[in-house]
Amino acid sequence: MSNVSKYRLKKEILIMSNSKKIMDPYFAMFNNHVNNAFQHAKKIFIKRFGKEIYKKDIVPFKKNGIMSIFNKDPTPSSKWLVEMVWYFVNEKLLEK
Repeated sequence: MSNVSKYRLKKEILIMSNSKKIMDPYFAMFNNHVNNAFQHAKKIFIKRFGKEIYKKDIVPFKKNGIMSIFNKDPTPSSKWLVEMVWYFVNEKLLEK
């Protein structure tokens, strides 16, 4: 990625984070660090589905880049994780 592309991406992220608009699932997953969304979702995921399912269904996406989760048909567990990350990223806006 060129420096210009990186700059534009950072600028777009900054604009979105200041716009106070609900992010769609793709953008929320890209910004899964917001509100520690991925960590919260992972913790609940493991309680609900177990570590083995996490290792089998989610870890490969983490290794290939979390956005690769959208490159395959969703499993019930991967769909659930995306929805939870989306919720936690947008939590403050959804509560209003």
